[in-house]
Amino acid sequence: MQAIQEVRDALAGLMVKASDNGHRDVAWLLRAQVDKLTDALAALAALRIESALVKKPAAAPRKAKLIALRPALNCLGKPMSPSFDPNYRMKYRTPAIPLPPNCKPVRSAVSPEQWASMVAAAQAEWKVFMAGAAEVQS
Repeated sequence: MQAIQEVRDALAGLMVKASDNGHRDVAWLLRAQVDKLTDALAALAALRIESALVKKPAAAPRKAKLIALRPALNCLGKPMSPSFDPNYRMKYRTPAIPLPPNCKPVRSAVSPEQWASMVAAAQAEWKVFMAGAAEVQS
């Protein structure tokens, strides 16, 4: 509640500065926000007074639930079934598909030296391309 009052006071200060500097449209918008915050503070104060006047009976202790209060949603936005376990792992691994003899694994396809030379060649080609584009524009 204190934070809302501080925000309202800060907006009111900005509203005064905006109106003093001739920005009436900005001051009008800030005034609308200040009014909304004032209404919210009044509603919170009324709820606080009402809750202080009405004493609620002590609630019975709740039993622990096995299912989550907010179930996870699937890709369609519908709740998962109660038997869904997000930590379930299959007990077997699917076999890896062997690569054809003419394919190399990605890790051993290019050495770091080859990669550096390919990058240098690509940068040189890009510089030539940009130089040609600059000539066309001028």
